[in-house]
Amino acid sequence: MSENKSPVSPRKAAAAWLSAFAQALSDRNFAAAAALFADESYWRDLVSFTWNIKTSEGKADIQSALAATVPEVRPSKTK
Repeated sequence: MSENKSPVSPRKAAAAWLSAFAQALSDRNFAAAAALFADESYWRDLVSFTWNIKTSEGKADIQSALAATVPEVRPSKTK
C-alpha cells in the first residue's frame, strides 16, 4: 500500500524557501542562495539590497549580484 503524503501548503513552501535563502545569505554562501532558484530565473532587486533595476538572469548572474551587494548591506532575518 502506498503512503499518501499531503502536499506542502504554499505558505509552508514559501516560508521554507525564505528561511533557506536567509540562512544562505547569513552564511555568505551565495552559491547556496543561487541554488534555490530554478535554472531559468530572474532576480531584480529594486528595494531589498539596492535601488538597481538591472535584472540578473540565471543562477550564475544571481550569485554574482548577491555576492556584490550582500556583504555591504548585511541583511538579517528578524523575528
